[in-house]
Amino acid sequence: MSDAPQLIPTPESMHVDAGSFRIDDHTVIHCTPDASECAELLADYLQVTGHRIPITSSATTSGISLRVDTDEDLGAEGYRLDVTTAGAVLTAPAADGLRHGIQTLRQLLPPDAYSSEPHPDVVWSLPCAHIVDEPRFAWRGSLLDPARWFLPIGYLYRYVDALAMHKLNRLHLHLTDDQGWRIEIERYPRLTDVGAWRKESPLGHQRDNVHDGVRHGGYYTQAELRDLVRYAAVRGVEIVPEIDLPGHVTAALAAYPELGNTPDVEVARNWSIHSTVLNLEPATVDFFRNVLTEILDVFPGRYVHLGGDEVPPGEWETNPAATARLQSLGIPADQAHVWFINQLVPILAEHGRTAIVWDEAATPDLDPRAVVMSWTSAEAGIAAARLGHRVIMTPMQRTYFDWYQVDGPHEPVALGGLTTLRDVVEFDPAPPQWDAEVRARILGTQGQLWGEYLPTPARVDDMAFPRLCALAERAWSSDRTDYDDFSDRLATHEQRLIAAGIGTRCLLRPD
Repeated sequence: MSDAPQLIPTPESMHVDAGSFRIDDHTVIHCTPDASECAELLADYLQVTGHRIPITSSATTSGISLRVDTDEDLGAEGYRLDVTTAGAVLTAPAADGLRHGIQTLRQLLPPDAYSSEPHPDVVWSLPCAHIVDEPRFAWRGSLLDPARWFLPIGYLYRYVDALAMHKLNRLHLHLTDDQGWRIEIERYPRLTDVGAWRKESPLGHQRDNVHDGVRHGGYYTQAELRDLVRYAAVRGVEIVPEIDLPGHVTAALAAYPELGNTPDVEVARNWSIHSTVLNLEPATVDFFRNVLTEILDVFPGRYVHLGGDEVPPGEWETNPAATARLQSLGIPADQAHVWFINQLVPILAEHGRTAIVWDEAATPDLDPRAVVMSWTSAEAGIAAARLGHRVIMTPMQRTYFDWYQVDGPHEPVALGGLTTLRDVVEFDPAPPQWDAEVRARILGTQGQLWGEYLPTPARVDDMAFPRLCALAERAWSSDRTDYDDFSDRLATHEQRLIAAGIGTRCLLRPD
């Protein structure tokens, strides 16, 4: 193993010198006014040292200096970190770059830097180094699915911390599905009064058709999510809400049956794809316009995910009112999901927001402003890019972390499929052999943690890490990563995860 710091993701350029800078009671953080929020974040992180480290705007000859320098020849998320025996200087063209540089600085410290308790007995020092760094992709994300199993709000905070630690900058929250509606909508209270609760859940694998008989549910208030959004923003993480439609809507239809095509719908108790879909009436479109109005007020980020996946057209083909509506619109039933999405994309655009959809909606009729997440395959992403859409590469074969991570008889139940750590390390979201036009439209990638078989935070951690570490490497670092080199760095990085209270498993055995 190299004597160089074992960092994940790998910096663009790193040169290590002899010596170190010691953090002690004399250390101060100096910052320019436009870096003050980042300085406060760093000071908060450094409480673990047990030293009182004040923030000052006065120039110092030693300590840690943070400054925004628009003359830096780096992208908005790039940074430059210089550590000498006299101190550390972190510069970036924008605050996001400073945030990423702070995460690198933390990794240069001993692993106890990630502990929630002070460790004054540790020698807190930074190795002398010169690092210049910026990401390969703008979109580096992770999907969590509390719609299937409700996740405590406290876990979402800890997960944001884990994303920031790995320079991942998007948390995609799948907030609604057939099995639960997880966000308060003040105008439509039954979405959570009814839609947030199911009578029971599958016990074991879905195919076993056994249920636990236990009522399950929960939801996040708008106030809770606003606080989470602010917390994440300070750490450079944008939260992207998903309101899945016009399929995956059984929970919403249980609350408001008039939105659907059939009566007597209950919140789904099974994981399979459900036939229930929204009707195509103007009142239903207006309902979701109103929902989005509240969503936009809670989530100020640029992106809102509208779903568009796994929409069976059966109800539209057989319901008389639906077939009449299709005839009046002049569209076939198998394109009605795209029509519905297209009614909402302009609403987001009017507010300066961008819609994201899953690749089933990426037909030639899809509004060109929509971004496409290609989950069914990389080829689906290429096709969407050739239609002119910007694309986030999320092929299930490499980025679905609810799939099994090792092939063995003692693994906890999972959806199916196999995505090993090596699969993720060797994944390239935009390989050089693709057409330049297609590669230019790839925004980035993210790892998916669909929740059907992840009922607890511990199970989410177990499936996310260390595969999410590898995904962060692929999303940030320019060069192709050697698996053995990544494994060496992961051996050290695992100690950071443990200190942070993140459950992980060693996957470094041959796969």
